[in-house]
Amino acid sequence: METATSQAIGQLSGYLRGLTQRLDPGTGWYGEFLRRDPQGLRACLDGAAMPPWDVVESLLGDLAAIRGAQFAAREREHAARLRAAAVAVWDRLPGGAEELRPCWRRPPTSAPSRRRRTAP
Repeated sequence: METATSQAIGQLSGYLRGLTQRLDPGTGWYGEFLRRDPQGLRACLDGAAMPPWDVVESLLGDLAAIRGAQFAAREREHAARLRAAAVAVWDRLPGGAEELRPCWRRPPTSAPSRRRRTAP
């Protein structure tokens, strides 16, 4: 029987798997993430790790290049809701808050500003 915990995390990881299936693994940020940290990306897609929002936002930027900004904006809203629900659940898991804490300490940067600094 699936619990509310596994549902929220599973919905986000399922969404991310669907999103990456629409992207070209040889280009954009998706390609960079595959080259730089394939195990970390796989953990996020499998629901074993919480993806930082800037990673999700970068993948959505890749989607915008394919499907357009309006489509990606709708997807962004959906992804943000799924991630917020998954983070809330993750935070309540044993050790979850400690896993999420490094993300809180990191200075906030937007995907566009990171893209300017480290564009693939």
